[in-house]
Amino acid sequence: MKKRIFLDCRHMHKKDGTGRVTYNISTILFSQYSEEFDFTVLVHKSILSKMRNKFPEVHFFSQKLANINVFRVLYDFTLLNYQVNKFKTDIYVSFESFTIPLFSKCKKITYIHDLIQIKFGGYINLYSKIWFIIKSLQAQRYADLIITVSQFSKDEILDTFPKLNEDKVLVLYPSISPQFESFLLNNTKAISNSKKQTNKSRPKFNGENNIRQNDRNLIICLGGFDKRKNNSFAVSGFIKYLSEHKDSNLKMAIVGINGLSTRKTKSVKPIIPIKYKKYFELYSEINDKTLSYLYYRSKIAICSSVYEGFGLPIIEAQFFGIPVISVKSSSLVEAAGKGAVFVENNDVDSLSEAIDTLSTDTTKRNKLTKLGAENIKRFSWNDDVLKLVNIFKTM
Repeated sequence: MKKRIFLDCRHMHKKDGTGRVTYNISTILFSQYSEEFDFTVLVHKSILSKMRNKFPEVHFFSQKLANINVFRVLYDFTLLNYQVNKFKTDIYVSFESFTIPLFSKCKKITYIHDLIQIKFGGYINLYSKIWFIIKSLQAQRYADLIITVSQFSKDEILDTFPKLNEDKVLVLYPSISPQFESFLLNNTKAISNSKKQTNKSRPKFNGENNIRQNDRNLIICLGGFDKRKNNSFAVSGFIKYLSEHKDSNLKMAIVGINGLSTRKTKSVKPIIPIKYKKYFELYSEINDKTLSYLYYRSKIAICSSVYEGFGLPIIEAQFFGIPVISVKSSSLVEAAGKGAVFVENNDVDSLSEAIDTLSTDTTKRNKLTKLGAENIKRFSWNDDVLKLVNIFKTM
């Protein structure tokens, strides 16, 4: 008899790191292991029809209460347990941090992507912080396995919960989304020929604006003006660079300005002098196709975040052959490997100097590009899924 696996994928529809992990891990499970396991999957109603059509052999359902913040506590304590038991679940897996069906006898696996809600001051209100602490204590006590996304996060979890057994926490690194791989695969010929073409005959990239390799002139920063993403530092470093290089053709693209950064408790919008505003491109939440296009237009990527569970934008930039400048914080050094230039947070002079070096020194750029390409070989969704499947079989 097949083991019954209940996957809590409430974040699958989101475009953040948690959503990418949820989507990529779960869809590989559905496509490759549906004959070995019987999957029941909780998803957001916005993708329910799409997932049913794509994977008809999998049982998907949506629960409105599970996605309304004010009712989620009630759902997690009551209906979630009822549904897990109703489907005679053998193993429950939550991709949402900390969630555990306390009143079910099945084996329980939960992701704890990071401890942002507990560690990062000012990120959420006091009520939510208390709730996350309660959930984390439940996960520590009742989960059979906790999965996290970096050694940094594992160490932080173990430091925060000293009674937790180290063997109970498993690191599964995120990887590159197939959407980005498809973009380069579908446009390889156009990209390779683009240098030889004139402005009038530039190749088209999936309906986006046309671009040539030589037109790479963006510095890309993800996370908008979210306080934690610290892009105000990136802006300051770029303005410092522009003040010393008035003939520069570089621009900075800040992506995600209308996402979580709109919450007043965590939004820090830098003041950009009028004379420099023409050097900035601001983007709201965008799809993967448009993000792929922006990556391809980019000459440099800056990751200035002060706290990350992993740092997906770093390896995404490395995948697109973009040299990375990263702050030395949290898991970013672990994610970047040797494929980045590291600067101290708020050291504007060092950041400006790094921008100058990577925009002009071809040898340095090529070296970082090669190191980045080597670094991303460490990460594989398929390897993650294989480890997870082996855990399912032994539980």
